[in-house]
Parts: sequence; structure tokens; C-alpha cells
Amino acid sequence: GLVKAYGDAVREVLKLVRRAVKIPTVTAGLEMPYPLYAQIERLVGISGGEILESQFLADVSLIVRFKEENWQPFVQQLQELSSGKIEPLILERNPETIFPVD
Repeated sequence: GLVKAYGDAVREVLKLVRRAVKIPTVTAGLEMPYPLYAQIERLVGISGGEILESQFLADVSLIVRFKEENWQPFVQQLQELSSGKIEPLILERNPETIFPVD
């Protein structure tokens, strides 16, 4: 009785909880002119990254985070998109970032 009730309660909670894994990530800063912002925002998304912070001043500054495995492909596409003008600055490499599992 009690064990079954406890087991059922745990199963219900687990359905609601978002799962996560620890994976290596790269966090970087990017600075770009306004005309490239929408394209780069889209590129971050399709490359599996996430925008952690945005700042809109004379140029747009972004802090982005990628799984380590997606970083180099993103940088290559960024170089192509910006004709080599946007150089990301790596702020952190973290081997154990907690990342949500879809």
C-alpha cells in the first residue's frame, strides 16, 4: 500500500521535472553591427547554441553558450556569414555545465 503510493508519487514528480546532463560547453562573447544581428541570432539557434545575454548599444553584444561539439562548426559559419569580421571571444570552457535534456 504505502510503497505503491510512494512509487506512484515519485513517478508523477519525475514526469514534471526537467532532466539535465553535465556536458562540456563554451561560453563566448560576440560583438556585431545591427544589420547582422538577426542572421547571427538565427545562426546561434540552428547551431544548437543559446543566447545568455544581449546588449544593444552602438553595436550588438551577445553572450552565447554552446555544447563544445557545436562550437567549431558555429565559428566556421560565423566567419563565413561575417566575411571574417566577427571574432568570438571565449569567456569560459566548462567541462561540466548542467544542460537541459529535451
